[in-house]
Amino acid sequence: MIKDVECEELQKVFHVNAMAFYLMGKYFGMTKYSNKESAIIAISSISSKENEVGRSLYSMTKMAMNTAGEVMAKEFLKRKIRVNAILPAMVMSKMGTKKTIGAKKSCKR
Repeated sequence: MIKDVECEELQKVFHVNAMAFYLMGKYFGMTKYSNKESAIIAISSISSKENEVGRSLYSMTKMAMNTAGEVMAKEFLKRKIRVNAILPAMVMSKMGTKKTIGAKKSCKR
C-alpha cells in the first residue's frame, strides 16, 4: 500500500527498475558503446499496464522504464537502434506472494 512505502524503498526500487535502464540507454546511445542497427530489450512487467492494489511502487517504476524505452526508440531511430520491452505476466509463486515492501526507515530531510 502507498501509505506503507518508505522513501528508501522508493529510491531503491526506482534505482533498480528505472534508473539502471535509463543509464544503460544513455551509454548505449553513445556511438563508442554501440553499433548501428543494434537492439535494446527492456524486461518490464504487465504490472506497468494493469495496476493492482499494493503494487504502486513496482508498477510505477516499470512504467517509468516503459516511457524511457519509448523515448529511446525515437531518439535512437536515426542510428537504426531498436528499443523494445517485454512485459511478462505476474506468476503465482513464493516470490510473487511475498510482501515486497521491506524498508521501515524514514527518509532524511
